[in-house]
Amino acid sequence: MSSPQLNCDSDFLVRVPTEDYGILIDYLSSQTPHSLKVIGHLVSNVRSPEWKTRVYVDQWPDCSVVVCMNDKNIGAYMPLGETDVYMHATSPSKLKNVLTNSNVFDWSKTMFFDGFDKSLLPVLKESIPNSASLRVDVEADIYRHNDTGKLQWKPPEGTFLSALTKKNAATVLKNWKFGCDWMLPEFEHVIETNITSGLYSKEGQLLSWAMLVFYGGIGNVHTLETHRRQGFSKVVLADITRKILDDGVIPWAHVEDGDNNGVSVRMLQAVGYEKTCVNQVFVAFMPAGKKLVWE
Repeated sequence: MSSPQLNCDSDFLVRVPTEDYGILIDYLSSQTPHSLKVIGHLVSNVRSPEWKTRVYVDQWPDCSVVVCMNDKNIGAYMPLGETDVYMHATSPSKLKNVLTNSNVFDWSKTMFFDGFDKSLLPVLKESIPNSASLRVDVEADIYRHNDTGKLQWKPPEGTFLSALTKKNAATVLKNWKFGCDWMLPEFEHVIETNITSGLYSKEGQLLSWAMLVFYGGIGNVHTLETHRRQGFSKVVLADITRKILDDGVIPWAHVEDGDNNGVSVRMLQAVGYEKTCVNQVFVAFMPAGKKLVWE
């Protein structure tokens, strides 16, 4: 890695300029699957600088800690949400030093740590102020694609594949279990700037879909209830996976603990994904007397 001119925001983290995200992505590629989510977030910011993510490392060029701070700058999404934090670390002790001493983290405000290695959770617990609290909302395994021979799924007769459009955003959001109306600008932006796949009837009705969400994993995979058990989700998963591979990126997805009877796992396995060693946690941080704004 070359040495860019970094802007120092503290004595413990230095900020990476956007023009050097590609260098950081190349460096982190040797640390997959643990680094997949941070890589995905960086790739999304290269595609769409409007995200305005702040990216920090503990040192350059051989960083052990990477922190991405996303303040949700897309439309009405910005004032309604707290900062999303994405982090990757190869050294728990260095991560603890960063969390404890860096002024990048404002522990007086709510934050959402949006998926990081569960093995690092004790470090986060030890680093927050005593009066604050953490809540683990979701645990999920990472599945990574490794078999292109299973991408043969084609659209059934009377249907066709095409990318999602901005007008599909409301439908996608309505069918996501975590969806809120105020997230619509984000969904519109992701659809306009990232890789998506939709399966449509010959009349143009959207039946099934998948999208590459802003942290770089495949998400929001859904088939309308009246059109299930016909393999539609496998068709869109195979299609979006081919597109991601053509883009030179590693396809991956989360599967939450408690997956509905293993449906998601079987669907991913059918198109060539396998479980990795990475289990991630999604954690809400709340200072004393405060709660997340979207609750």
